[in-house]
Amino acid sequence: MTPKRQLIDIFARYKAAYETMQREKQQIDSDPYTTPAGKETRMQELFNRYKATVQGYHDKAAEAVNNGIAGLNEKWVSTLKGKITDAGYQIGLQNVLVMIENKAISRPEDMRAVVETYRGDHAALELVRQKLLKSDDANIRAYASEVPGDNRSRNISLLEQLKANIDKYITINAVQAASKSWNAFNQGLTDVSSSMDSMTQFLQTKLNDDLSLVE
Repeated sequence: MTPKRQLIDIFARYKAAYETMQREKQQIDSDPYTTPAGKETRMQELFNRYKATVQGYHDKAAEAVNNGIAGLNEKWVSTLKGKITDAGYQIGLQNVLVMIENKAISRPEDMRAVVETYRGDHAALELVRQKLLKSDDANIRAYASEVPGDNRSRNISLLEQLKANIDKYITINAVQAASKSWNAFNQGLTDVSSSMDSMTQFLQTKLNDDLSLVE
């Protein structure tokens, strides 16, 4: 299972567990034969029953993100090492830079071909971008905007934010904090469920299977 699919699965199962807790809370809250003190006791029992389960979801989600970050860094380093030691590849890159300098690449179609050839090689694309920007031809300089930027730092930053959301929402403390008010408890569970949906949508629309950003 890919890191992306693993996280989507964890979020779905955690959301289901939260909604089960919400239904149990509503049953406790609506029991006319239980005193407020009794309700608090039953709520604490509810927390204790689900604490290990929630912690398990948290740990698995955090591990999936950490493994994804480690995998991306390993892939990026491996790609760079492979390209540096590939003599034919480097000769081809130097030829492209010379072609740009000599204005031999002057059509949008040519520029798109260059971008596709070096997609994923952030160092090569940055060299291409800098060469384009140094051209004395405004039309060629404009092609620099078509070269995708190095999004690796942003990629890691967004995954760190995802981890922060995991720490915030996939924890029994989120439930306990919301339970300070009976009405807030219900709202807190709704907020957590919505957060799981938002995090899942982020994974589905913004990330590839290995947690790299969709370009």
